Amino acid sequence: MRELEAEFTSEIYHELKSYLEKYMVSGIRMDVSKPSYFGKQPDIVVIDNRGLPVLIIETKRKGEDGSREDILDPLGKGPIAQAVCYATLALEFHELDETPLFATANRDALVIFRGIEKKRLCELIDVQRCKERHASPDDWSRALKPGTLSILLKDYMLNIFENPLSEDTIKKIFELAGKWIVKTPLTPASLYAVLVRHLKKSVEKLHAEHVEKAVKAKIFNDPEYFEKIHSLAMKQGYRNGILGRGIFSLFAGETSDAGKEICEKIAEKIERDVSNISTTQNLFAYLKELSEKRVRDVLNIKEETTKKKEKESPIYNKKIYELISFRNLSKLMTYVFVTKILAYKVLELHYEIPRLEVVNGKIAVNGKIAGISNPNDIPEFFDKLFAEVSEAMEKTTGLRDFRPIFRTELYDQIIFGDSKAIDRVSSLVDLADVIKESLHNLPGIIGYVYEDFIPPGERHHLGQFYTPPAVARLMARWAIRSGRDRILDGGCGSGTFLIEAYKRLMLLMFNKVYGDSYPTCSAGHNEHQEILNRLYGVDINAFATQLTALHLMLMEPRCPISNLNIETRDYFSISAREAGKHEDAFDAVIGNPPYTRWVEIPKETQKLIKNKLKDLLKEYNLKANTRIGREPGIYTYWILHAAKNLLQAFRCADIYGDNIG
Repeated sequence: MRELEAEFTSEIYHELKSYLEKYMVSGIRMDVSKPSYFGKQPDIVVIDNRGLPVLIIETKRKGEDGSREDILDPLGKGPIAQAVCYATLALEFHELDETPLFATANRDALVIFRGIEKKRLCELIDVQRCKERHASPDDWSRALKPGTLSILLKDYMLNIFENPLSEDTIKKIFELAGKWIVKTPLTPASLYAVLVRHLKKSVEKLHAEHVEKAVKAKIFNDPEYFEKIHSLAMKQGYRNGILGRGIFSLFAGETSDAGKEICEKIAEKIERDVSNISTTQNLFAYLKELSEKRVRDVLNIKEETTKKKEKESPIYNKKIYELISFRNLSKLMTYVFVTKILAYKVLELHYEIPRLEVVNGKIAVNGKIAGISNPNDIPEFFDKLFAEVSEAMEKTTGLRDFRPIFRTELYDQIIFGDSKAIDRVSSLVDLADVIKESLHNLPGIIGYVYEDFIPPGERHHLGQFYTPPAVARLMARWAIRSGRDRILDGGCGSGTFLIEAYKRLMLLMFNKVYGDSYPTCSAGHNEHQEILNRLYGVDINAFATQLTALHLMLMEPRCPISNLNIETRDYFSISAREAGKHEDAFDAVIGNPPYTRWVEIPKETQKLIKNKLKDLLKEYNLKANTRIGREPGIYTYWILHAAKNLLQAFRCADIYGDNIG
């Protein structure tokens, strides 16, 4: 393993040394060394002018042979244990009152921790185990006493620096080292911001390196997979199925106006052609044939004209396959996959379910290696685990409400491209474990930070409309007037409105301001569950309901839940009695309805609207008629459905566009 680390270790060693040859740190001349402590040699030790250690860095870098060492996450339990052990041995060797700073690093990130007080070491570290021989990072983990990882993250982690080999990062590392005597740990909110930022970066790498190309290749080369994706997309509200917005796009690979204009023209042609294709098999054949054509041929541009236009943009000679992108779909699949892992780790806090972990670099369940040997094994293993655990929880506890998290249909069809994906997923499981450990000490904060996991701009790009929390908060205050109110969001998106409704109900029910305090739970009394009982959310898109379900769970992850009213279904399929759990009606409907014209509304939804609102459509002359240009937006029917079928008193707080007339 140390051979695998050697190249990166050497690079960062020389970068650190080069910086210290030019600059002092807080007026002190420092250097880089490689001392040994009780026969153990850290990778890099920064020493002061007295020869005492200031910072110890354990390096984990990308290897050339594809072994797991190449992507060991610096936030993994093993690497952190290894670094803190070296810091502990340095304290004992030099008879210090506090350990030096310690850090773990690979090419992507460096995680730095402040020193641990000598008087507290015995509570956290088994020094004798640090001195033992260690064959792997997992061996080092045994030196951490129960609860230590959580304490290190909460009280001692200072920051995560990206791109540790860059000159700017090196400067920031030593600026922090110069101030480390201040001993200021991260605030809870900052800690979660750091963890979630790191998680997001890991998800993006998993998608870019192992998912995006694999999903696209599978769609184009497997008719059965194509048909399945198309059918599930139609079911989840994408009117054009696999070619619907939010799934399919054309990307020129450049930012020129010419490239964008060409993609728009081709997209319009595809939309016209597809409207005349009646079967999935013919659609697959059409897309396959189209993908082999060049842009100039599709646009009927003559060869001599093409040569002139290529000076403006090289796109004209590209094959359509190069322009077609299913990036939105594959990214959603990746987010959903990782969110399932996060949710599973949260459930481990409260229920006796098999422990998902990493043992000796391999994914395992209750210590037993899973035997994942190729990329196709990854979704198969996780699907089976999640299904078995969900089924077991239903039988033993009667809980059925975790289905929106673990069953998303369209987004469950993720494909991984090569065996290195196994290592990347292993590191994500490790990171999810780190986040789970932190939840013991930091309730609620992740409810805020989770917004950053998929930023607002990204969610909009992926087809999810975003409402600023301040706007949702104002609407919730107006609509929710009693702690007994039952609240519905009929297009819940990522859960922004229901989160604000949760906070409003907590104030009205328990006289608590969320953030200053949190719901309590004990035997026979669970404030978190009492609030959730009064919230109901639906969305036709399973990606949205999964986000909402996890977001609500994380409002107080230390409390177990037995009921979560989040469903993947059409808003217009709801009735007051059914949705209100056999109550008469909802007290308020809140949310941000989709801005969709009649012709863009899925056919199944159109049927529901006609059935549920038949009398009102006739009374107010609201039947859509495209021949004469009458196309009411879906928000019109949204209001009518709430007023007629859902509300006992008309309190409807929704956002509508400025084109209502």
